[in-house]
Amino acid sequence: MRNVIALMLFIAALFNLTIFIPGEHAWPLQPFGVHATSWLGFGLGDTPGGTAARLLAVVAAAALVAAALGLLEVLVPARFFRPLALIGALGTLALFVIFLDPMSLLPIVLSLIILYAILSRAWTISSLSEEGHH
Repeated sequence: MRNVIALMLFIAALFNLTIFIPGEHAWPLQPFGVHATSWLGFGLGDTPGGTAARLLAVVAAAALVAAALGLLEVLVPARFFRPLALIGALGTLALFVIFLDPMSLLPIVLSLIILYAILSRAWTISSLSEEGHH
């Protein structure tokens, strides 16, 4: 189960990073199109809002990757898994709500699943460890 959750965290991180390689048109696996515009009135161009959005994307992606590594107990202490997953999921949710679009649905749903599991305490290192299921 750990590997499945770690993969989910890596996928959520990748959704954030698609802000750096927007497609000509957005689609479910590439939610940012080159003309993506926030409902706050800014796009992905070199505006303060676009720069802040890219920074949010990097922070959320880094937190999610670190959470996945913590879950797998590689390079990141396992005790950081939950706080990092929470920060990453909240950042992802914020980013895709700011750029709300039908193509944002998949990253938003994935973030909500992560948040629910973390906040309900369903995902802990011990509950996801294979040793805990014997």
